[in-house]
Amino acid sequence: MRRAVLLGYFGQENAGDDAFLRICDWAVRRYCGVTTVLASTPTVPPWGGVVPLWCLDKRAGIWRLKDAFESTLSWKAPHVILAGGSNLHSADMIGRYHQLVRRGGGGPHFAVGIGVGPFKDAGAAARCRELLNTLAFVGCRDRQSFERAIDLAPNARIELTGDIAPLLPLVTETHRPSSRARAGFGVILCSLLDGDTAAEAARLEAVAAAVIEAVRRDSIADVVLIDLNNHPVKGDAALHDALARRLEGKVPVRRVRYANDPVHTLSVLAGLTGVMTMRLHGAVFAYCVGTPAVMLAYHEKCYGWAESVGAPGALVVNAIPIDPRALAAALTMVTSSNAPMLPSVPLEQAQQMAFRNWDWLDQAVAYRPHARGVPTAKRQR
Repeated sequence: MRRAVLLGYFGQENAGDDAFLRICDWAVRRYCGVTTVLASTPTVPPWGGVVPLWCLDKRAGIWRLKDAFESTLSWKAPHVILAGGSNLHSADMIGRYHQLVRRGGGGPHFAVGIGVGPFKDAGAAARCRELLNTLAFVGCRDRQSFERAIDLAPNARIELTGDIAPLLPLVTETHRPSSRARAGFGVILCSLLDGDTAAEAARLEAVAAAVIEAVRRDSIADVVLIDLNNHPVKGDAALHDALARRLEGKVPVRRVRYANDPVHTLSVLAGLTGVMTMRLHGAVFAYCVGTPAVMLAYHEKCYGWAESVGAPGALVVNAIPIDPRALAAALTMVTSSNAPMLPSVPLEQAQQMAFRNWDWLDQAVAYRPHARGVPTAKRQR
């Protein structure tokens, strides 16, 4: 029995992290010959086949390894993989990941489509340096993460590989762009939980005003509010409820609640005429299915994604602070244009980048220490 352990923010009812788990579950079986996949999740995902490693320590209020796996020998696996997302930002989290990697088997242990920083506290950069130098390969999701990683660990094996979520249509073999009729304009909001309630209220009002103006122009006939995150504190439902109240009586509103299989979310986005999204993976899923997207960017990962796929600059609107005029203009461009405004990088190219997170396992690669820029690799003959 060959095992792999996948580490990430899994089982937290977030569609983007659900996609990372599904993709990595598929990829480690394909590339590493794995028969048993263990993951840092408290639940078995709907597609099955994944062994949960996590349980909630109610007294401490944190997730930890299940008692059955506390013994090193009971869960040791050849591969421990940091499986996508913005995981490397705080000293405590990075330290926990490093500990689990060191407890793994013979390896290789590696990271795929990972975000590195920005660091939230003292000591995080030093711990991240130790972790990066421990891993056999680090695939970074965006240029900012890549440059931060090679500054920390210039001799580690690090590549700019992009987000892994564009592989989702290939993994599921469903919900690719089609010619079927599209209906409804999607809206996906999220709370930043930064305590700035005035800024959040301003964003909500700007979104509502832009949508209402588009309805007045007859460029939006109905609105679909999509919960990508169902966390009781960090989730989307409360903001979408508030937006629905502001739109009541002005436009038909439909709700799509969180589903713990990302294929469902991909299918929903594939049927829309367009989407305005604050959650990064609302934009990523829309890209996968050819749906035009306005992105409210609140974090460097949003700008990194937009750069990596060539998203039209006018459709990337700063969320902090929100500019109501820029938002209204972006929505007009998406809803009024005869030709869809889509990213310039073809989906197939993004998928080839994402595959680099794993295809190095099939190659004998000699890495040269690199400076800034995309690292080079030379295949040995």
